[in-house]
Amino acid sequence: MSGSVSGLVSVGSDSNMLHHPHQRGQMSSPGDRFIQYVNFDSPAYNDTTRVDIPSMDMVIDDLWVEFSLGAVATSADPSYSPVPTWINSNGVQLLYSGTSIYTMSEAEALIYPKMVPLNQNILTKRLEASNDVPLATRRTNNSTNPPYYLWLGPFLKILAHAGPLASYASKKWSIIVGLLPFARIARGSDTAAATGGAISSMRLVCIGHRESGENIQRVADALAGEGVRISFTQANHQQSTYSSSATSHQVNLTALEGEATDLVISQRVTAGLISSVPNSGERDAFQNFPLFGDTVEIGTQQNPTRVFGVAIPQRTAKLLEQGDTYTGGSFYIDPTGAAADEGWFAVSLCEGATIGQRFGAYSGSLRLKNNFQYILRFATTTTANTVDTIVYVMRDMLLKHEGMVMVNREA
Repeated sequence: MSGSVSGLVSVGSDSNMLHHPHQRGQMSSPGDRFIQYVNFDSPAYNDTTRVDIPSMDMVIDDLWVEFSLGAVATSADPSYSPVPTWINSNGVQLLYSGTSIYTMSEAEALIYPKMVPLNQNILTKRLEASNDVPLATRRTNNSTNPPYYLWLGPFLKILAHAGPLASYASKKWSIIVGLLPFARIARGSDTAAATGGAISSMRLVCIGHRESGENIQRVADALAGEGVRISFTQANHQQSTYSSSATSHQVNLTALEGEATDLVISQRVTAGLISSVPNSGERDAFQNFPLFGDTVEIGTQQNPTRVFGVAIPQRTAKLLEQGDTYTGGSFYIDPTGAAADEGWFAVSLCEGATIGQRFGAYSGSLRLKNNFQYILRFATTTTANTVDTIVYVMRDMLLKHEGMVMVNREA
């Protein structure tokens, strides 16, 4: 029995619809999914490195940074920390025409994949790719020396809706990555200084689908005319600390103005974040607060419990408050099949938060006018911790060939 490329019998023109376009014609066609690699310029630890994205007939669906590194060498149990924790205080920046339009902080890079996965399979693959796995698995990965990946998921809120890259001039879009010193991301079980870790390559991995010439021209015409409008939520990151045995901690976010849709609060052990000694602790070491007296109250300076009406247990905020508005959270199944329970929680100030993060369309928000705050109170004995606060605020951006304009979006 004769067949076609996939082994199916050809029974007429309708059978061709069963084949992917490149199978039928042995050529690239609109809709085909493909990958493009772009090298970063002279990557190095304790530095920033940039990549300019070339013009290509792709609409980006997914975006990663790939690292090819030498193994960590220590005298005992060497490993790399999770890839998101390699980011320094400059963050990872998305630029348009040389202007930074979105900064992904280290905290957002670590939390965002767990907050908004569409299903467990997607989450598992992202965690495995980024070495965000249990310590024993990290040590195994170091011995086999696979490529490591950093997911740039927050940038998809913009790039996935910007149209074909071929509609833009080459290098109109750029990405800058700031990396920590090698000693801050290499871990082991003793105090001997880590060695190894040479960066062989660092590439941007663009994954998307091919666009037709007609659509490329349509978006190019829009960029030359009234512009391309994108609605999205921009992350605003603030970091603070409190000492061991703290009884409370207040965070004031008085610089924020606009319609807020999400609040993320993370509490990690400071020692693991700041030390260059391999056995000083992991960079993703969270402290959990499970007691009834571990509470959070969120609101404004004028009304400190504006969001919930009362102070609620942090565990309530973590496990119950968000309902099904997020598709993920800080309690999840890791790639080894074990339950992970991390010390962060997301508070939805809107409905359908995961869908909103992907498409920029929200139902509900909290109006901020330079007066947002929250207070953590502790019954659990605290370690000395670093608090990362991320507030997402609605923005509207208008892209044109000559540049862009960004404003607060009104609900």
